[in-house]
Amino acid sequence: MTDRAVHIPFAEMDPTMRSLLTYENNGAMDVACPWAGLVDIVRDTPVVRWDMGVGFFSMADVVAVGNHPAVVSANPVTHETMGMGSR
Repeated sequence: MTDRAVHIPFAEMDPTMRSLLTYENNGAMDVACPWAGLVDIVRDTPVVRWDMGVGFFSMADVVAVGNHPAVVSANPVTHETMGMGSR
C-alpha cells in the first residue's frame, strides 16, 4: 500500500495524473484512447504522495486502504476529517 508510494510534487506531475487527482480540465483525457496513460500510471505509480495527500490508482490499494481503520481522509489545511475512514 503506502510503502510503495512515490512522492511527486504537483508541479512535476504529468497532465494525466493531475487530471485524475484534481479533476483538472487540461485535455489529458480528451484523446481517442486515454487508457494508455491510465495503464502506465497504475503500473508505474499505483500509490502517489503529493502536496495535498495520497492518491491510490490500483483497485487492490483502494480496497486495502478503505478497509484499514487507521486510515482517514483529512483536509490538508484544516486537518478536519472527511471522506474515507472519517466518522
